[in-house]
Amino acid sequence: GYNARMDEIQAAVLGVKLAHLEQWNVHRRAMAARYDAALGSAGFKVLQPPQQAEPVYHLYVVEVSNRAEVQEHLSGKGIETGVHYPVPIHLQPVYAEKGWRRGQFPVTERAVDRILSLPLCGSIDADAVDATIESFLEVARP
Repeated sequence: GYNARMDEIQAAVLGVKLAHLEQWNVHRRAMAARYDAALGSAGFKVLQPPQQAEPVYHLYVVEVSNRAEVQEHLSGKGIETGVHYPVPIHLQPVYAEKGWRRGQFPVTERAVDRILSLPLCGSIDADAVDATIESFLEVARP
């Protein structure tokens, strides 16, 4: 185990930041809606949260069939992307004793090979999201 208690300075900073959390969540939802509108109408799958859910969009993840090409194109325009979960859970070393192999969960494996996180944070503005969308749509394929 770890002793992961925060010190007083970290607590003070977090206390100030927590006052802004709801405002940041509203903003992230608005930026995610901007991505949803553009990418959904272009044929990409977008998150369909359950009616009672209200996501805060820690990440904005989209599936593409040409991820490496999209990442290279966006990187060339100074737009960072990420692949936050590159290894499916059943292939994680902690589950090795289960004996699961590649091919046993094809839907998961296909998604893992296609997912890409686009820029989204509490401070991103609409112009940055629009620039990302425009650059993304230049090369991305559903």
